[in-house]
Amino acid sequence: MPRWLIYALGGGLGHVTRALGLAHAASRLGQQVEVLSNSPFLADLLPIATRRWPDLRIEPIDADLDRQAVAARVDAHLAGARFDLLVVDTFPRGLAGELESLLPALRLPKVLVHRDLTPAYVAAKDLGSFVASYDLVLLPGEKGPLARGAEPERIGTDPWLCCDAHELWPRAKARARLGADGDRPLVLVLGTGSADEARAMAALAQDLARALGSRALVRCCAPPGVTSHASAACGPPSEEPSAIWHWPALELFAGVDVLIGAAGYNTVAEARAASIPLLCIVRQRRYDRQRLRVDGEHVIELPNLDPDAVAERVQRLLGAARSGLPSFPNGARDAAQAIVRLGARHAPG
Repeated sequence: MPRWLIYALGGGLGHVTRALGLAHAASRLGQQVEVLSNSPFLADLLPIATRRWPDLRIEPIDADLDRQAVAARVDAHLAGARFDLLVVDTFPRGLAGELESLLPALRLPKVLVHRDLTPAYVAAKDLGSFVASYDLVLLPGEKGPLARGAEPERIGTDPWLCCDAHELWPRAKARARLGADGDRPLVLVLGTGSADEARAMAALAQDLARALGSRALVRCCAPPGVTSHASAACGPPSEEPSAIWHWPALELFAGVDVLIGAAGYNTVAEARAASIPLLCIVRQRRYDRQRLRVDGEHVIELPNLDPDAVAERVQRLLGAARSGLPSFPNGARDAAQAIVRLGARHAPG
Protein backbone atom coordinates (compact mmCIF):
# COMPACT_ATOMS: atom_id res chain seq x y z
CA MET A 1 0.00 0.00 0.00
CA PRO A 2 1.54 3.36 -1.04
CA ARG A 3 2.39 5.58 1.94
CA TRP A 4 2.02 9.35 1.90
CA LEU A 5 3.32 11.94 4.32
CA ILE A 6 1.39 15.23 4.26
CA TYR A 7 3.28 18.18 5.75
CA ALA A 8 0.56 20.50 7.11
CA LEU A 9 2.28 22.84 9.54
CA GLY A 10 0.72 26.22 10.30
CA GLY A 11 -1.48 27.90 12.89
CA GLY A 12 -5.20 27.42 13.41
CA LEU A 13 -7.17 24.60 11.82
CA GLY A 14 -6.81 25.57 8.16
CA HIS A 15 -3.73 23.61 7.09
CA VAL A 16 -4.63 20.42 8.91
CA THR A 17 -8.26 20.56 7.72
CA ARG A 18 -7.17 20.85 4.09
CA ALA A 19 -4.68 18.02 4.63
CA LEU A 20 -7.34 15.79 6.17
CA GLY A 21 -9.67 16.47 3.25
CA LEU A 22 -6.95 15.19 0.93
CA ALA A 23 -6.17 12.27 3.24
CA HIS A 24 -9.84 11.27 3.27
CA ALA A 25 -9.91 11.17 -0.53
CA ALA A 26 -6.56 9.33 -0.68
CA SER A 27 -7.68 6.62 1.72
CA ARG A 28 -10.57 5.82 -0.61
CA LEU A 29 -7.99 5.14 -3.31
CA GLY A 30 -6.10 2.65 -1.16
CA GLN A 31 -3.38 5.03 0.00
CA GLN A 32 -1.96 5.02 3.54
CA VAL A 33 -1.60 8.57 4.85
CA GLU A 34 0.18 10.25 7.75
CA VAL A 35 -0.35 13.97 8.47
CA LEU A 36 2.32 16.04 10.20
CA SER A 37 0.77 19.05 11.98
CA ASN A 38 1.47 21.60 14.70
CA SER A 39 -2.05 23.00 14.98
CA PRO A 40 -2.74 24.26 18.52
CA PHE A 41 -6.17 22.59 18.28
CA LEU A 42 -4.87 19.06 17.65
CA ALA A 43 -5.80 17.87 21.14
CA ASP A 44 -9.45 18.62 20.31
CA LEU A 45 -9.26 17.43 16.71
CA LEU A 46 -7.42 14.12 17.14
CA PRO A 47 -10.19 12.14 18.88
CA ILE A 48 -12.71 13.10 16.18
CA ALA A 49 -10.38 12.51 13.22
CA THR A 50 -9.21 9.12 14.44
CA ARG A 51 -12.81 7.98 15.02
CA ARG A 52 -13.75 9.03 11.49
CA TRP A 53 -10.69 7.51 9.85
CA PRO A 54 -9.14 4.79 12.04
CA ASP A 55 -6.38 4.08 9.52
CA LEU A 56 -5.22 7.69 9.38
CA ARG A 57 -2.21 8.68 11.45
CA ILE A 58 -1.67 12.24 12.67
CA GLU A 59 1.80 13.04 14.00
CA PRO A 60 1.61 16.09 16.30
CA ILE A 61 4.33 18.70 16.74
CA ASP A 62 4.04 21.00 19.75
CA ALA A 63 2.55 24.33 18.65
CA ASP A 64 4.71 26.21 21.19
CA LEU A 65 8.07 25.14 19.73
CA ASP A 66 10.26 27.85 18.22
CA ARG A 67 11.37 27.75 14.59
CA GLN A 68 14.65 25.97 15.33
CA ALA A 69 12.91 23.29 17.38
CA VAL A 70 10.24 22.82 14.68
CA ALA A 71 12.95 22.38 12.06
CA ALA A 72 14.71 19.79 14.22
CA ARG A 73 11.47 17.83 14.74
CA VAL A 74 10.66 17.82 11.03
CA ASP A 75 14.23 16.82 10.15
CA ALA A 76 14.11 13.91 12.58
CA HIS A 77 10.71 12.79 11.35
CA LEU A 78 11.63 12.86 7.67
CA ALA A 79 14.82 10.96 8.40
CA GLY A 80 13.06 8.26 10.40
CA ALA A 81 9.71 7.88 8.67
CA ARG A 82 9.11 5.43 5.88
CA PHE A 83 6.95 6.86 3.14
CA ASP A 84 6.75 6.76 -0.65
CA LEU A 85 5.56 10.29 -1.40
CA LEU A 86 5.64 13.72 0.26
CA VAL A 87 2.87 16.33 0.01
CA VAL A 88 3.67 19.81 1.36
CA ASP A 89 0.84 22.22 2.12
CA THR A 90 1.33 25.92 1.30
CA PHE A 91 4.96 26.53 2.33
CA PRO A 92 7.42 25.18 -0.30
CA ARG A 93 10.44 25.64 2.00
CA GLY A 94 8.53 24.53 5.09
CA LEU A 95 7.12 26.72 7.83
CA ALA A 96 10.59 27.30 9.32
CA GLY A 97 12.52 27.02 6.04
CA GLU A 98 13.73 23.58 7.07
CA LEU A 99 12.66 21.84 3.85
CA GLU A 100 15.09 23.85 1.73
CA SER A 101 17.98 21.59 2.74
CA LEU A 102 15.91 18.43 3.27
CA LEU A 103 14.03 18.11 -0.02
CA PRO A 104 17.00 17.48 -2.33
CA ALA A 105 17.96 14.40 -0.30
CA LEU A 106 14.48 12.85 -0.62
CA ARG A 107 14.51 10.52 -3.63
CA LEU A 108 10.75 10.26 -3.97
CA PRO A 109 7.88 12.19 -5.59
CA LYS A 110 7.19 15.57 -4.00
CA VAL A 111 3.92 17.51 -4.34
CA LEU A 112 3.27 21.15 -3.41
CA VAL A 113 -0.23 22.33 -2.52
CA HIS A 114 -0.22 25.97 -3.64
CA ARG A 115 -2.98 28.25 -2.44
CA ASP A 116 -2.63 32.02 -2.36
CA LEU A 117 0.51 33.51 -0.81
CA THR A 118 1.59 37.13 -0.47
CA PRO A 119 3.84 38.12 -3.41
CA ALA A 120 6.28 39.79 -0.99
CA TYR A 121 6.88 36.48 0.80
CA VAL A 122 7.25 34.64 -2.52
CA ALA A 123 9.84 37.17 -3.73
CA ALA A 124 11.76 37.40 -0.45
CA LYS A 125 12.25 33.63 -0.29
CA ASP A 126 12.71 33.16 -4.06
CA LEU A 127 9.97 30.56 -4.06
CA GLY A 128 9.63 30.83 -7.84
CA SER A 129 12.99 29.08 -8.16
CA PHE A 130 12.53 26.69 -5.27
CA VAL A 131 9.27 25.29 -6.62
CA ALA A 132 11.42 23.37 -9.13
CA SER A 133 12.25 21.03 -6.24
CA TYR A 134 8.74 19.56 -6.64
CA ASP A 135 7.36 17.11 -9.18
CA LEU A 136 3.80 18.43 -9.14
CA VAL A 137 2.01 21.60 -8.00
CA LEU A 138 -1.67 21.34 -7.08
CA LEU A 139 -3.91 24.43 -7.07
CA PRO A 140 -6.79 23.67 -4.66
CA GLY A 141 -9.47 25.99 -5.99
CA GLU A 142 -7.45 29.20 -5.95
CA LYS A 143 -4.37 30.41 -7.78
CA GLY A 144 -1.41 31.97 -5.99
CA PRO A 145 1.71 33.65 -7.40
CA LEU A 146 3.31 30.28 -8.26
CA ALA A 147 0.34 29.06 -10.30
CA ARG A 148 2.07 29.62 -13.66
CA GLY A 149 5.05 27.79 -15.04
CA ALA A 150 6.03 25.01 -17.40
CA GLU A 151 7.85 22.88 -14.84
CA PRO A 152 6.79 21.25 -12.65
CA GLU A 153 3.31 20.39 -13.88
CA ARG A 154 0.45 22.45 -12.40
CA ILE A 155 -3.01 20.94 -11.92
CA GLY A 156 -5.98 22.99 -10.77
CA THR A 157 -8.95 21.49 -8.96
CA ASP A 158 -12.13 22.59 -7.25
CA PRO A 159 -11.65 23.57 -3.57
CA TRP A 160 -10.76 20.74 -1.20
CA LEU A 161 -13.37 19.84 1.38
CA CYS A 162 -13.42 17.44 4.32
CA CYS A 163 -16.83 16.10 3.30
CA ASP A 164 -18.46 15.12 0.06
CA ALA A 165 -21.97 16.45 -0.52
CA HIS A 166 -23.62 13.13 0.35
CA GLU A 167 -21.90 13.16 3.77
CA LEU A 168 -23.64 16.33 4.96
CA TRP A 169 -26.27 15.81 7.64
CA PRO A 170 -29.91 16.45 6.67
CA ARG A 171 -31.26 19.82 7.81
CA ALA A 172 -33.35 18.47 10.68
CA LYS A 173 -30.50 16.36 12.06
CA ALA A 174 -28.00 19.22 11.71
CA ARG A 175 -30.32 21.65 13.52
CA ALA A 176 -30.83 19.14 16.30
CA ARG A 177 -27.05 18.79 16.69
CA LEU A 178 -26.83 22.58 16.92
CA GLY A 179 -29.52 22.67 19.59
CA ALA A 180 -32.04 24.50 17.43
CA ASP A 181 -35.58 24.57 18.78
CA GLY A 182 -38.59 25.37 16.65
CA ASP A 183 -38.17 26.88 13.22
CA ARG A 184 -36.28 30.09 14.01
CA PRO A 185 -33.41 30.85 11.57
CA LEU A 186 -30.00 29.72 12.77
CA VAL A 187 -26.79 31.75 12.65
CA LEU A 188 -23.54 29.83 13.11
CA VAL A 189 -20.37 31.62 14.21
CA LEU A 190 -17.14 29.71 13.58
CA GLY A 191 -14.33 30.02 16.12
CA THR A 192 -11.51 29.97 13.59
CA GLY A 193 -7.97 31.32 13.31
CA SER A 194 -5.56 31.57 16.20
CA ALA A 195 -6.69 30.78 19.75
CA ASP A 196 -7.19 34.49 20.50
CA GLU A 197 -9.14 35.04 17.28
CA ALA A 198 -11.31 32.01 17.97
CA ARG A 199 -12.09 33.35 21.45
CA ALA A 200 -13.04 36.69 19.92
CA MET A 201 -15.46 34.90 17.58
CA ALA A 202 -17.01 33.05 20.51
CA ALA A 203 -17.47 36.39 22.30
CA LEU A 204 -19.02 37.86 19.14
CA ALA A 205 -21.54 34.99 19.14
CA GLN A 206 -22.63 35.98 22.64
CA ASP A 207 -22.99 39.64 21.70
CA LEU A 208 -24.85 38.76 18.52
CA ALA A 209 -27.31 36.57 20.42
CA ARG A 210 -28.16 39.56 22.61
CA ALA A 211 -28.56 41.83 19.59
CA LEU A 212 -30.74 39.44 17.57
CA GLY A 213 -32.93 38.39 20.48
CA SER A 214 -35.88 36.29 19.31
CA ARG A 215 -35.26 36.96 15.61
CA ALA A 216 -32.72 34.12 15.26
CA LEU A 217 -30.80 31.49 17.16
CA VAL A 218 -27.05 31.99 17.42
CA ARG A 219 -24.69 29.07 17.84
CA CYS A 220 -20.90 28.97 18.03
CA CYS A 221 -18.78 26.11 16.73
CA ALA A 222 -15.29 26.14 18.25
CA PRO A 223 -12.91 23.92 20.24
CA PRO A 224 -13.99 23.48 23.88
CA GLY A 225 -11.18 25.51 25.41
CA VAL A 226 -12.03 28.46 23.18
CA THR A 227 -15.69 28.74 24.13
CA SER A 228 -15.16 28.17 27.84
CA HIS A 229 -12.46 30.85 27.93
CA ALA A 230 -14.66 33.33 26.06
CA SER A 231 -17.61 32.70 28.38
CA ALA A 232 -15.47 33.31 31.45
CA ALA A 233 -14.01 36.49 29.98
CA CYS A 234 -17.36 37.97 28.95
CA GLY A 235 -19.31 37.09 32.06
CA PRO A 236 -22.81 35.60 32.00
CA PRO A 237 -24.70 36.80 28.90
CA SER A 238 -28.39 37.59 28.91
CA GLU A 239 -28.99 34.82 26.38
CA GLU A 240 -25.90 32.67 25.97
CA PRO A 241 -25.66 30.92 22.59
CA SER A 242 -25.00 27.21 22.73
CA ALA A 243 -21.39 26.42 21.93
CA ILE A 244 -20.50 23.10 20.38
CA TRP A 245 -17.39 21.45 19.04
CA HIS A 246 -18.20 19.60 15.84
CA TRP A 247 -15.61 18.82 13.20
CA PRO A 248 -15.87 19.18 10.31
CA ALA A 249 -18.45 21.92 10.76
CA LEU A 250 -19.34 21.52 7.08
CA GLU A 251 -21.35 18.41 8.01
CA LEU A 252 -23.90 20.68 9.70
CA PHE A 253 -24.22 23.39 7.07
CA ALA A 254 -27.56 22.19 5.69
CA GLY A 255 -29.00 23.34 9.03
CA VAL A 256 -27.41 26.81 8.96
CA ASP A 257 -29.04 29.96 7.51
CA VAL A 258 -26.18 32.47 7.91
CA LEU A 259 -22.51 31.74 8.58
CA ILE A 260 -20.04 34.12 10.26
CA GLY A 261 -16.30 33.44 10.29
CA ALA A 262 -12.94 34.61 9.07
CA ALA A 263 -12.10 34.75 5.36
CA GLY A 264 -9.76 31.77 5.50
CA TYR A 265 -9.53 29.18 2.75
CA ASN A 266 -11.73 26.52 4.36
CA THR A 267 -14.49 28.81 5.68
CA VAL A 268 -15.01 30.56 2.35
CA ALA A 269 -14.79 27.36 0.28
CA GLU A 270 -17.23 25.50 2.55
CA ALA A 271 -19.76 28.34 2.66
CA ARG A 272 -19.75 28.59 -1.13
CA ALA A 273 -20.07 24.82 -1.53
CA ALA A 274 -23.08 24.73 0.78
CA SER A 275 -24.57 27.96 -0.65
CA ILE A 276 -24.79 29.64 2.76
CA PRO A 277 -24.83 33.46 3.07
CA LEU A 278 -21.48 34.40 4.64
CA LEU A 279 -20.25 37.37 6.64
CA CYS A 280 -16.47 37.48 7.15
CA ILE A 281 -14.01 39.19 9.42
CA VAL A 282 -10.89 39.59 7.29
CA ARG A 283 -7.81 38.71 9.30
CA GLN A 284 -4.36 40.09 8.60
CA ARG A 285 -1.92 37.31 7.80
CA ARG A 286 1.79 37.21 7.13
CA TYR A 287 1.45 34.78 4.24
CA ASP A 288 -2.20 34.93 3.20
CA ARG A 289 -4.45 37.57 1.58
CA GLN A 290 -7.89 36.88 3.00
CA ARG A 291 -9.50 39.96 1.48
CA LEU A 292 -9.03 38.55 -2.02
CA ARG A 293 -11.43 35.69 -1.23
CA VAL A 294 -14.51 37.81 -0.52
CA ASP A 295 -16.04 40.99 -1.88
CA GLY A 296 -16.92 43.97 0.27
CA GLU A 297 -20.57 43.09 0.86
CA HIS A 298 -19.48 39.98 2.78
CA VAL A 299 -16.94 41.75 5.03
CA ILE A 300 -17.41 42.76 8.66
CA GLU A 301 -14.89 45.50 9.34
CA LEU A 302 -12.59 45.62 12.36
CA PRO A 303 -11.63 46.98 14.84
CA ASN A 304 -14.87 48.78 15.71
CA LEU A 305 -17.17 45.77 15.63
CA ASP A 306 -20.75 46.76 16.46
CA PRO A 307 -22.90 43.70 17.30
CA ASP A 308 -26.10 45.64 16.55
CA ALA A 309 -24.82 46.55 13.08
CA VAL A 310 -23.80 42.94 12.46
CA ALA A 311 -27.24 41.80 13.63
CA GLU A 312 -28.91 44.08 11.10
CA ARG A 313 -26.76 42.65 8.31
CA VAL A 314 -27.61 39.14 9.44
CA GLN A 315 -31.30 40.02 9.47
CA ARG A 316 -31.11 41.13 5.83
CA LEU A 317 -29.59 37.76 4.87
CA LEU A 318 -32.22 35.70 6.66
CA GLY A 319 -35.50 34.63 5.19
CA ALA A 320 -34.49 32.54 2.21
CA ALA A 321 -35.88 29.05 2.72
CA ARG A 322 -33.30 26.27 2.66
CA SER A 323 -34.29 22.68 2.06
CA GLY A 324 -32.56 19.51 1.00
CA LEU A 325 -28.84 18.91 0.82
CA PRO A 326 -26.54 21.04 -1.32
CA SER A 327 -24.67 19.44 -4.19
CA PHE A 328 -21.06 20.38 -4.87
CA PRO A 329 -17.80 18.93 -6.24
CA ASN A 330 -14.90 18.10 -3.93
CA GLY A 331 -11.55 18.92 -5.48
CA ALA A 332 -9.73 16.71 -2.98
CA ARG A 333 -10.86 13.69 -5.01
CA ASP A 334 -9.25 14.95 -8.23
CA ALA A 335 -6.13 16.00 -6.31
CA ALA A 336 -5.74 12.54 -4.75
CA GLN A 337 -6.10 10.91 -8.14
CA ALA A 338 -3.43 13.20 -9.61
CA ILE A 339 -1.04 12.28 -6.79
CA VAL A 340 -1.74 8.57 -7.26
CA ARG A 341 -0.85 8.92 -10.96
CA LEU A 342 2.38 10.71 -10.04
CA GLY A 343 3.28 7.97 -7.58
CA ALA A 344 2.62 5.29 -10.21
CA ARG A 345 4.96 7.01 -12.67
CA HIS A 346 7.75 6.99 -10.07
CA ALA A 347 7.13 3.50 -8.72
CA PRO A 348 10.13 1.13 -9.04
CA GLY A 349 9.95 -1.26 -11.97
